[in-house]
Amino acid sequence: ARWTTWQAERRLRLPPLRARHLAARGELREAAAILERLVEDEADTLEAWRRLRFLEHAARDYYRAGRRTDAVRAIDAAIELADDERKQASLRFWRLYAKHGLLNEAALPLIGTAWPGEDFESDLRAYLRSLQGLDGVGTRYLSLASRAFAARRHDVALEIYLLGLRDPGLTAEARRNSNIWRGLLMGYSAAIKLEKFDEAEQILEIVERIADEPMEDKDAFLLALQKERRWAAERPVREAARKKLAEAKHKRAKREAELRHRARMETGASPEAETDADSGANETTDGADVPFLLLLGILIALGAAAVFVLGLLRPTPPVG
Repeated sequence: ARWTTWQAERRLRLPPLRARHLAARGELREAAAILERLVEDEADTLEAWRRLRFLEHAARDYYRAGRRTDAVRAIDAAIELADDERKQASLRFWRLYAKHGLLNEAALPLIGTAWPGEDFESDLRAYLRSLQGLDGVGTRYLSLASRAFAARRHDVALEIYLLGLRDPGLTAEARRNSNIWRGLLMGYSAAIKLEKFDEAEQILEIVERIADEPMEDKDAFLLALQKERRWAAERPVREAARKKLAEAKHKRAKREAELRHRARMETGASPEAETDADSGANETTDGADVPFLLLLGILIALGAAAVFVLGLLRPTPPVG
């Protein structure tokens, strides 16, 4: 019996050690395969929490090895094993980021502005639906809303911020942690950018109630909201004025073109003739310098000749 027990322990302990050794050498795919195979082979022997941990390690190693599909498969198996809703929410969050390449080299969620596209947004909405009614998962709303805001997807960001503001667990935690309600206040900025001013004012009021303390910047927020409302309301007037100005410029340019054409028709000159006339005028102007230069040359030559003649007429001094 002791031998059998030792053999069983050896069979369960050696694969994780070997996987850890391979992972340290950079052979991540092989390490992940060992852990995944161990969970499959010892499904009746290993405790559920150990199988869950091995699958999580396998998923991370697969992702670090560039095997994104294998990572998603391993984490799906881990989600099925998890019996805690909060743990499932955490694993699904990792799965969302892993599937769309939003993890760093250590297979941890990457903070950034990347927004992979429509498939990611579809999976994101499915994940948000899975969070409905769960307790203790409110910070996921903040993480996802922050990414959407950073990626300039203000419509998605506002939607997620509003979900967070309706989450009882998150609002209760925000009352104890000012960083959370300040994070939720970013929903105000998202609403402003979308020109949804009623939602912006609503978010400001909700966050103020959550904070349960006077907001130092409340007057500045309200002033900015008023300014943005006025700017948006005056946009049709500005656009109409800009349109009239453009039309006036167009009419003036058209009128000037018609006047030039009429002048050419009255003088019988064509555009080519005007161009030739301009060229001829330039040539005449340039040629006006020729007589002056010629006269200057003649005067210089005469001066030199006079000097030469005077030299010849000068008496030669006697020799000796």
